Amino acid sequence: MIQEKSTDSQELNVLVIGFGSIAQKHINAINVVNQKSRITALRSSQNAVESNGVNNIFSLKELDKNPDFIIISNPTNCHYSAIDACVEFGVPMFIEKPVLHKRELGGDLAAKLNRFNIITYVGCNLRFLDCLQYIKSYLDERSPRINEINVYSGSYLPDWRSNRDFRETYSAKPELGGGVHLDLIHELDYVRWMLGKPDEITKSFRANSSLAIRANDYANYLMSYQGFAVSIILNYYRSDQRRTCEILLERETISIDLLKNRVTSSQSGVLMESKQTVSDTYVNQMQYFLNCVRLRQRTFNDFCDGLEVLSMCL
Repeated sequence: MIQEKSTDSQELNVLVIGFGSIAQKHINAINVVNQKSRITALRSSQNAVESNGVNNIFSLKELDKNPDFIIISNPTNCHYSAIDACVEFGVPMFIEKPVLHKRELGGDLAAKLNRFNIITYVGCNLRFLDCLQYIKSYLDERSPRINEINVYSGSYLPDWRSNRDFRETYSAKPELGGGVHLDLIHELDYVRWMLGKPDEITKSFRANSSLAIRANDYANYLMSYQGFAVSIILNYYRSDQRRTCEILLERETISIDLLKNRVTSSQSGVLMESKQTVSDTYVNQMQYFLNCVRLRQRTFNDFCDGLEVLSMCL
């Protein structure tokens, strides 16, 4: 469920770097949590379209005051330079997933963020989905004997951005940090969140489907844990979208349908279902991040956590 709006009436000055569709979801969430927010967007093109309530700038030198926090939501291959340029502000950063497009870029940046004691959070809104929160609590509280877990996420890339040629989006271009393994890193993130780091990972990537794009449109991971294995399959070409997780216990199968926000059992039927939407999770996530900022506490998915998930991914 959506958490209550913040009672803090203080105006928030927010800098957004990158103003695509995901940035606008974060801005909408900010406006739900704190309606007195002042949004400034760093744009890359002088011809960028104006958006109501958002002040466009084209250089960090144009800022008239330091932001209270920064959202990094430009293309993944630009994250490194954006984060590095913003460290000097010394304010919290909300970084859209994946944290970077190359793991080897993270070491020096992590040290710099730590040196300036900067709070960071890597976007992982699916952790706030009711069905995944339910199953994490279920596993934590019961510690059942797991035999196998199968995770699947398949969707149709041409439907993602209906007003654009999907071949021209960053998702289709590996040099921009595109590829299904990075776009759908949520699945690897929630597996690590629920089960911890695997003992061993094998993986296979492919880019030869009917989509005819250069970026990986298929990824297959096999993660070994003590006593069981987790299979993760991701793709860009499934026209009837499916996003599921199946947990095989000794005498029961637990099925999680992320699109329907529902958990069922082969023995007991429906265990939980929620009317919460994925859009709601962006509000839950922003409320959580702002609470961490207010309390000056570490988030549960900071820059270093994001690097670990990226290492699993790549």
